[in-house]
Amino acid sequence: MSNPMLVELARQVGEGLRRKNWTLATAESCTGGLLGHLLTEVPGSSAYYLGGIIAYTNRLKQRASGCARPAAGGARRGERSCGASDGRRGLETTWRRRGALDNRHRRAGRRHS
Repeated sequence: MSNPMLVELARQVGEGLRRKNWTLATAESCTGGLLGHLLTEVPGSSAYYLGGIIAYTNRLKQRASGCARPAAGGARRGERSCGASDGRRGLETTWRRRGALDNRHRRAGRRHS
C-alpha cells in the first residue's frame, strides 16, 4: 500500500500538470518505479502521465538514454548520466512513432517532459 502523503503529493503534481496542459513521462532507476506507481495511484492520471521506463542496470540505462557510458560515479552521487536529456528526446521520438503519444497530445501542443 502506498504512503498517503506521497499519493497526495502525486495528486498535487497531477493538478499542476493539468493546469499547464502538460504531460509527463518518467525514467527511473534506484526508485524502482515508485514515482510511476505513485502517479498512477491518482484517479485520472492517464490524462497527463504517459508512462515510464525503469532502467536499473548500467547496460539498460545506456541503451535507453543513447549514452555510450554513464558518468563516473553514477546517479547515486548526484551526477546525471551523459546524454540523459538527449536520450529522453530520442525515447519520446520512439514513443511518437509507436503511437504512445497519440494525436490528442500533439494537437493540444502539450509539452513532454
